[in-house]
Amino acid sequence: LMIAPNPASSEVILRSAPESPMLGIEVFDMNGRRVQSHNLRNNYYYVQREGLPDGMYVVRIRFEEGTIAKKVLFR
Repeated sequence: LMIAPNPASSEVILRSAPESPMLGIEVFDMNGRRVQSHNLRNNYYYVQREGLPDGMYVVRIRFEEGTIAKKVLFR
């Protein structure tokens, strides 16, 4: 899984291996509140900041094989 740029100002690109498409994306603030949720079946996705305040967020990515959580900084 590739996440770039990190830190970011407006968007973060998520890219997975061709044989392992992402099935869903959830973005959480550091208080555990879900601020974005997207269902998909793709190998890339752009997480848009969409008015989120500066700060650290957790991006949870769902695959057929399981789930991965990564931190992303918007500033």
